[in-house]
Amino acid sequence: YRQPGGNGKNNMRYWVQDNLFDVELVKQAEAEFADAAGLILWSRYQQAQQMKKVSFAWHSYPSACWQLMLQLLRLDMPELTGLDVVPDAGLWGAGLCRMDTGDFVKPHLDASHHRITRQERKLTAVLFLNDGWQDDWGGYLSFASGVSFRPTQNKLVVFENTEDAEHKVTSVTGPEARKTLTAFWYAKEPSAEVHRPQAQFLG
Repeated sequence: YRQPGGNGKNNMRYWVQDNLFDVELVKQAEAEFADAAGLILWSRYQQAQQMKKVSFAWHSYPSACWQLMLQLLRLDMPELTGLDVVPDAGLWGAGLCRMDTGDFVKPHLDASHHRITRQERKLTAVLFLNDGWQDDWGGYLSFASGVSFRPTQNKLVVFENTEDAEHKVTSVTGPEARKTLTAFWYAKEPSAEVHRPQAQFLG
């Protein structure tokens, strides 16, 4: 892992790792993701602030996607980040994400807590699956701090869910769907107060 990143404009911490997972498994997951798109149970977000598809339905995942998601959730985030956190195996609001041409997510802060358990969300991890994504195809994970990540196969981006972690996904303009796996890590105990129960869009 690289050292926590940041450019001095805010206190957001992030970590980036390339080729952490088995290359063949990632390639298989991308292929199955596309082939089984009609079988995966999707939740469609179609709003002025965001357009994307997300699936947290484990039982509908193709085999390689299932295995890769399990490996992602088993990463030792306390060792990596120094935070005392646990993964959300229920994938509330996370899981497989598909963004087709024209899809986007506007600048926002993620929800501060799990809506049901009231545990504070501490970390977000995004694993890119697309191979051969071109620079002009959009779909960048972009932070207000100026840090931006092009979808690159087997690139993992982990960031701390703080008030400084404003981010967006730029509009997908290429011919392929943007494919990612996303997972969240939470504090172990529930909070007495929840100050942002859902994502707060900022523009």
